[in-house]
Amino acid sequence: MSQHSLLKQARGTSATWRARLRHETGVPLTYHGHEPLSAVIWPGSGRAERVRPTVVWRRPPDEVAVRIEPSDLEKLEVGRHRLRIYLERDDGRIQHVAEAILEVTHDPRREHDSKADPGPLVYGTVEETLAWLPDARIRFDPEREQAAFDRARSQAREWLDGRIVEAWRATGGDPQWMAEQLRRGCLIVDHGVREAVAQRAAALLSLDRVVELAPTRRAAAAPPTLEETERLLVGLTITLDLSEPPDGRADLSLELGVIRVWN
Repeated sequence: MSQHSLLKQARGTSATWRARLRHETGVPLTYHGHEPLSAVIWPGSGRAERVRPTVVWRRPPDEVAVRIEPSDLEKLEVGRHRLRIYLERDDGRIQHVAEAILEVTHDPRREHDSKADPGPLVYGTVEETLAWLPDARIRFDPEREQAAFDRARSQAREWLDGRIVEAWRATGGDPQWMAEQLRRGCLIVDHGVREAVAQRAAALLSLDRVVELAPTRRAAAAPPTLEETERLLVGLTITLDLSEPPDGRADLSLELGVIRVWN
């Protein structure tokens, strides 16, 4: 496991991931193997931590194992998160000793269950949307509010996907092909994407009667408008994770920004 490692784990499964402790420069570390360990999984981009999985020594002095249970994954949304391991030195200092990307995928058992509700197709988290609604209150009841949040976040994804498809069409690309890639979840949901859809969802919720916004005199506390969210896309870099790039091209300039294709 390194800072560039990509770990994939489906909901409903357990997995033990091995990590070799190293400096960022790649120089191996040497410890005694009795130091306390801890790990945290969070969405990144300065967001609050979500899960603290179990981490134990496997082969001292520099190999550990991180155990991620189904109950841990239930606290994480489908998508990519950061996993970081810490060690407490004998002098009490906490040291960051390993890092990776954890990609949480859908439970394969539910994908073939026609009765299963996969939930709305969204980018980002509810907490990221709430960050742009600091004075939001529940106007009716929690269930109706949850439906409003799901609807707004789903519409925010549709909005961003639609802008990407249109930008791709403008380059002469096949819009149906791009729409299919987005439907399959090939978009890398990074900080820029999360910010754009979170603000778009907040703007939509501010127009929804289910969520009531408390009056405020602080302009900074007001939710963004739909027009303001459109400006977020200027210069936004979109990255797709594809097995076969279209026409062998790697860099595609768009009005939206730049689509970088990973292969």
